[in-house]
Amino acid sequence: MSPLSLSSLFSLCNMAERQRKVAISRARHSAAKAHREVAEFLEPRALLAGNMPFLVADIAPNAADSYPDILRNVNGTLYFYANNGTNGFELWKINANNGAEQVADINPGVASSLPHYFTNVNGTVYFSANDGTSGAELWKINANGSPQLFADIKSGPTSSAPLNLLNFNGTLYFVATNDSYKRELWKINASGGAQQVTNINPNGIAAPQN
Repeated sequence: MSPLSLSSLFSLCNMAERQRKVAISRARHSAAKAHREVAEFLEPRALLAGNMPFLVADIAPNAADSYPDILRNVNGTLYFYANNGTNGFELWKINANNGAEQVADINPGVASSLPHYFTNVNGTVYFSANDGTSGAELWKINANGSPQLFADIKSGPTSSAPLNLLNFNGTLYFVATNDSYKRELWKINASGGAQQVTNINPNGIAAPQN
């Protein structure tokens, strides 16, 4: 086989470069398409009778994503957290008109309260949230439909970080940390107050799980 001329080598190099650019362009197009498809599902959606999804609300206007998450059906009302681009990740619900409504800006401004673990106990919704002052603590939805701090278990700005909320036979059990003990079992007692059930691990972290 005769050796390639210099011009032929340049032609082959140019062809290879064009093919490389086309491959990169196609890869970027596919990635962008995948991102758009994912982003479309980052707003609350519901199903029509024909099982076709439709947009419930554009919580974060324009092209931004609200990232709704931790969706919970409590007494027939859907609660979740989302970010509207102004108030951070806050508590939202689907209202009686099937629209998305921010329940409250628990941690005012652009900061996030990150409400979690929505749990229905005898018709009352309990959850964990951080108002920016008391740390992550136990909250509830009161009779007026507004969130209120239920117990500041670890006083001051530090967090008791309640988690693993569980309704067991009409009593709310959860895991929390107070000023004296770490990650122990708590409950809401008959008087309606937060009470440590027991100190399972006196020398360390019990970290009970559901």
